[in-house]
Amino acid sequence: MTLGERICRYRTERGLSQLEVAEQLDVSRQSVSKWETDGAVPDLDRLVKLGELFGVTLDELVKGEGAAAPEGETAPASEIPAPEVKIVRTGPPVRAVVGAALLAAGLLGGIFLFVLRPVLGLTCLPLVVCGVICLVFRKNAGLICGWLLYGLWLAYRNAAMFRGLSTPLGIFRCLSFATQEGQRTGYFYSLTMAAEIVLFVVLAAVTARRIYRAVKK
Repeated sequence: MTLGERICRYRTERGLSQLEVAEQLDVSRQSVSKWETDGAVPDLDRLVKLGELFGVTLDELVKGEGAAAPEGETAPASEIPAPEVKIVRTGPPVRAVVGAALLAAGLLGGIFLFVLRPVLGLTCLPLVVCGVICLVFRKNAGLICGWLLYGLWLAYRNAAMFRGLSTPLGIFRCLSFATQEGQRTGYFYSLTMAAEIVLFVVLAAVTARRIYRAVKK
């Protein structure tokens, strides 16, 4: 479709006569007729006014709706697809940084505490293990560390609670609310159990979600 044909089509679609268009653009009716028959081409100012009169953009008026750019010409900026943006990570992953930090803290802290007292050096062993896990495992490293620390805490808590309290009478005295010492121990035990339950529910929920996603894929 030529420029003149588009001018004629837009004019008739808007219900305008050649005379009405000529009056709006301050030209003669013959000029509008020549435009529509491709006998003449309106200048740029008249093209802009024609686009405003017909309610179309200059590209739609000149090139037509959805028309491709002629060979050798560049398409309008709005029709050029945006380039795909890819994020390239140049630095080490967060997992590796966290693993290295935990490993360094565990080793340095273990050496320092071992000098003070050899038994205390073992308290930094979980940090070393978690650091190694973060460096070795690419996926679910945090979840593995969570379950590991949860298991170590249960082992430590049970060992501390029942150490020296192997008889039923000793356990009853420790957990009894009849004495002040028993009340403190009972409150601490209750809070510990509540925290353990919450932590177990969170770890179990995250684990179930990861398993569900792995099976679904």
